[in-house]
Amino acid sequence: MGFLGDDRSQAIQVGAVLLFGILIIALAFYQAVVVPDQNERVEFEHSQEVQKQLMDLRSSAVSMPGTTSTRSVTVDLGVRYPPRTIFTNPGPASGTIRTTGTTNDHINFTIDNAVVDNEDIGDFWNGTTQQYNTGGIEYRPGYRLLNTAPTTRYEHSVLYNDFGENRTLSLTDQAIIDGDRLTFVALNGSFSEQRTGSFAVDFKPKSTNTRTIEIESNNNDPITLSIPTQMNRSEWEHVFEDEENVGNITTEAIAGSDFTMLEVPLEDTTYKLELAKVGTGTGTQGTDPAYIMKKGDRERTVTEGTIHSFTVEVRDKFNNPVSGVEVKSDLNVSGTPTPQETNRTGDDGQVTFEYDTSELAMSEGDTENINATFYFGNGTEPKKTQFDLRVVKPADGGDGDPVKGPDVLEAEAPEEVTRGENFTLHTNVSSVGSEDTLRSGTPIQNVSYEVFFENSKHDGNYNSFNPDVSNRTKETNFDVNTTEWDIVEHTINVSAKDASGRVTPGEDTKEVTVSVEADEDDDADQIQLSDSGDSTGAANAKIDFELENTGDSDVDITDISVDETTNENATYVENESGNTFEGAGGFFDGRIDIGEESEPLNETATIGENSQEEFTLGSFRSGPGNPGRDNMNNEEVIITLTFGDGTTAEFTLDTN
Repeated sequence: MGFLGDDRSQAIQVGAVLLFGILIIALAFYQAVVVPDQNERVEFEHSQEVQKQLMDLRSSAVSMPGTTSTRSVTVDLGVRYPPRTIFTNPGPASGTIRTTGTTNDHINFTIDNAVVDNEDIGDFWNGTTQQYNTGGIEYRPGYRLLNTAPTTRYEHSVLYNDFGENRTLSLTDQAIIDGDRLTFVALNGSFSEQRTGSFAVDFKPKSTNTRTIEIESNNNDPITLSIPTQMNRSEWEHVFEDEENVGNITTEAIAGSDFTMLEVPLEDTTYKLELAKVGTGTGTQGTDPAYIMKKGDRERTVTEGTIHSFTVEVRDKFNNPVSGVEVKSDLNVSGTPTPQETNRTGDDGQVTFEYDTSELAMSEGDTENINATFYFGNGTEPKKTQFDLRVVKPADGGDGDPVKGPDVLEAEAPEEVTRGENFTLHTNVSSVGSEDTLRSGTPIQNVSYEVFFENSKHDGNYNSFNPDVSNRTKETNFDVNTTEWDIVEHTINVSAKDASGRVTPGEDTKEVTVSVEADEDDDADQIQLSDSGDSTGAANAKIDFELENTGDSDVDITDISVDETTNENATYVENESGNTFEGAGGFFDGRIDIGEESEPLNETATIGENSQEEFTLGSFRSGPGNPGRDNMNNEEVIITLTFGDGTTAEFTLDTN
């Protein structure tokens, strides 16, 4: 008998080979498709994260004005792919961050046709082109898979993405122009770093102790900003679209660079300008002095025998103070040159020179004119500034000091206020004299005011100041509280004192009148007459009446007056054997003359919140003694009560 053939073992082998082949294909597919897709996702997430870090970089750069310390921002330049057990990854992808344009002398931010209405600052800001070398910072990723990742750049307060072929997209707003404010931060120094790890970008202050100046256009030519950029014009138009003062923007290529020059004309108005210089990387440089300016007025008048101070400030082209600058001084006394000392500026860019006028050996009635010049470098404008000092030795005719104290130029306050409110008292005083009036010309030491009303006065207040020469004319705002003021008209008298100890003479003080009105929630508004009165007592010469407090707080009665009555015989009110007025725990035990001033109570009467109290007033009299009592039946009496908060109310008592 024969046997049939059996090929089952071959089928198993073939199946195993097929399964292995499928596995190999699947692994190859995963390596070729899934792994790159996952790695591209890692690169995309890194791109998003690094742009957040670059936004922090932008925020640090634009906030440098006013700071004196270095700021640092860390940027993760490259990306590492997640480890895999079976599959393989490409090597880590590096990224590059570097400065752009900062070493190119043609990459400059410029301001054209800007002038300043100031004798010293205007010598520098005179309409000529002011030029500031600057540049930007760019990050360029080196991803292995994400080919659409942009280059991200920071330029002139804007962070944007560059996708190539003149396609850019801003990620932030601009901070150069904000209405009538112009702010520009120049970048100085250079760096270039390519790595897979992190890199710290440091911003070092070079000229950040910012001063703000006001600029305006020169004649009919508009102020024009020239901005070197790699962002396209349409994107700049987008970030400027909300700025009404920006005119038609144009661009022009800068030869030998990837930058174009953006021309931004501004509307004709006055702008507040703030400039700063920030260093990053290596090769950073400080700033040189550009101009010198006086602190305070040029023309001054002082008396002989005083020591007068001249303070000047040296600034760079960013309008910020420069320390360590050697400043020289020359005095010309009545046409005779007198070389003086040399000093260096401090951290605030300022230096002060003193001149003792007692060296002049003047006679009574003499006047000396001194021209004081302060300069650095070659001493040509704008590197010099001048003061004109008039020194007087007046003849004393026996009437005392001929030099007056400060003049109060202004005193302003609202005509009416509600009691309890605060109001602003604006004052302006000066110790600067004139040809007709001699004043000390020394700094204002304090400004004060007093408040008068009726026959009384409130305590006023005063502000004291450091003896700075810029304080020879001083504006001050007082915050005045009226909580304790009476409901009457008040007169405020303003005066001042200068560094020589002289005070404002009476004829040079200023007065302003403020009327204080009652508030709707004052005590007087809470009290109502709930019972208009009944005549009572001997000869019906007294009146009983009732008052109600409708408010949520206690009310005190402090004064009373009897203003008039229909009883023509009655001339005063007095109880010779008791209290003339009493009720609610208070009383008055003296005489009240009808139609005269109010009388203060011996003991304050208090009406509790939401309660009623009975009062008695009398006896009404036409003459002394009991026979003088007057019958008040069927009569009317008008009284005025003064309450604890100073408000008053009038009530009509009616015994009909």
